[in-house]
Amino acid sequence: SSDLWVQVDLLRAAEGARFDPRVLAQRGIDPRVARRAAEAEQQLRRLLEAGASRVDAGEREESMLKALLLAHPDRVVRRHGPGALGGVMVGGLGVRLEPSSVVREGTLFLALDAESAHDREGRFVRVRTASLVRETWLRELFPAAVREESLSRFDPKAERVVGLRRTLYRDLVLEERETG
Repeated sequence: SSDLWVQVDLLRAAEGARFDPRVLAQRGIDPRVARRAAEAEQQLRRLLEAGASRVDAGEREESMLKALLLAHPDRVVRRHGPGALGGVMVGGLGVRLEPSSVVREGTLFLALDAESAHDREGRFVRVRTASLVRETWLRELFPAAVREESLSRFDPKAERVVGLRRTLYRDLVLEERETG
């Protein structure tokens, strides 16, 4: 559900090696970065545990993913299709998820490590680290930012005006359906 869990596994490997620079260098891990990440993780763990004494592992993982969403509400991405690496982000920019990402399920994801990039087709956002987002979390955490709208547009194939009903998070279309 998140590329961060892969990074946590690397952190556990660094801790298991007692942050030995030689061992970590063989695994491509910077010992200073690993130590800082371990300290940050401990602080986050203490904060989460202080707020939830009896939380199972699944709830804890969901709480962490929601915390990331709260920190980056403008980085929500809707995939172009099931399992697609491409999508569109809040604000309208095109997004390309790195093929190495483990976040393959779900319609929505959070672009955590993102950078602007260009190619012959134009500007896009390259995402190296992503986490799953559920639409229910958007409704729960940002109820004022999720809205429904109705509109009409001309369908050139059907040669008629069709009604549409959209669900949006900010300016990102989450769902669009014809209303008849």
